Amino acid sequence: MKRHIATAIFATALSIVGIHGASAQNVEQYIGEVRLFAFNWCPTGWAQTTGSLLPIAQNAALFSLLGTSFGGNGTSTFGLPNLSGRASYGQLANGQGQPLGATYGQTQVTLLVSNLPSHTHQLYATNSAQTVASPSGALLPTYASGKFYAATGSPANTPMAITAIGMTGGNQPVSTQSPALSMNWCVATTGIYPSRQ
Repeated sequence: MKRHIATAIFATALSIVGIHGASAQNVEQYIGEVRLFAFNWCPTGWAQTTGSLLPIAQNAALFSLLGTSFGGNGTSTFGLPNLSGRASYGQLANGQGQPLGATYGQTQVTLLVSNLPSHTHQLYATNSAQTVASPSGALLPTYASGKFYAATGSPANTPMAITAIGMTGGNQPVSTQSPALSMNWCVATTGIYPSRQ
């Protein structure tokens, strides 16, 4: 009997301090609010932010807030935000920066020569004398007789064939993906209609 009384008192205390779930706290979302959930479905009154098109006739309040910022034809349908594989970006004050609903950025890019910093490639020779007739796999030698090199400071003004220095690289794309945790974004389709400040 004492155990039942203690349990009842504990449950009542939890209700008073509000540790009884959202329904007991009378919490309601704003229409158009986006929240992150740790489970893979959206509660009643919410829809996944996967860019789905909704009919305006059944979602007039939500359409009045989102318009066609995220897609749709604006006469019979409108789009929900699509956060699948994307991070959200806060719009700057006074609407500056990217317009609401704009998607941009890439998860991977292929670097071009123009993306690389200016640099040189060092050409190595050897101070050994010439000993082989074929250049295959060999080094520029130091000639035993005669002069072969120009002094330091001489103008490097005659380009040689680009194939004289071997090619490298594979044109593979580079990932630009930040470390992330995959969770479930949902947008409220019902709730309190927000008022402007």
